[in-house]
Amino acid sequence: MSDINEAKLAVELSRNGQRLLSAGDFSKAIELLKEASRIFGQVGDFQSRASHQLQIADIYLLMKHPQEALENYQIALASLEKLEDEEKQAKVLNNIGLIEAGMGRNDSALDHFRRALELYQHLDSTLDIARQWGNLGTTYRNMQDWEEAMDAYNQALSLYQKLNHTPGIADQFTNMAYVYSMRHELAQALEFYKKSLPLYTEAGDSRKVDLTGKNIMTLHSTLEEEKP
Repeated sequence: MSDINEAKLAVELSRNGQRLLSAGDFSKAIELLKEASRIFGQVGDFQSRASHQLQIADIYLLMKHPQEALENYQIALASLEKLEDEEKQAKVLNNIGLIEAGMGRNDSALDHFRRALELYQHLDSTLDIARQWGNLGTTYRNMQDWEEAMDAYNQALSLYQKLNHTPGIADQFTNMAYVYSMRHELAQALEFYKKSLPLYTEAGDSRKVDLTGKNIMTLHSTLEEEKP
């Protein structure tokens, strides 16, 4: 079969896959989309292959199958590297890092977040750079590497402050408060939660306002109990 006919077959498989997806038949949709993706790669259409693998990965995430999502993001990443699409590569690296962090694969998550960070630095995307520093900080925090976590959060905070990005600033104060709490430095934790509360209020994030308020009350109570 010629490349033209192969490409037409891939397009038809893709269309049928989309119809099945719309009908909620995720498993059969994935089968057709995977075959379409394979053929697109075979004929050298890496843009279409990457877009299909990304969609498949997203479907697996909806199905709560993180390992399968991870595998398909990695296939998409290989195609995006061939296309030298740094922005999409960075997004996929970030997604891979988030999945791996959620699965407890912290060392690999750190590696993917760092690679995403380097690409965003090359793209000069300050907001995305800040987000990657935040991701690194939380991964270090999960590893109980408090010093590295605080350093990463401070890097993120500095960038969010330059951008005047209120939710980002508030999140970093909260992240730092959490680290202080884990280190049982409760007075410092309370101070940082108090910094984040008015920012969440300003941002209109009622859920985080409520949660932060509860954390402040708990710390107040604990500090009172610990007084001699």
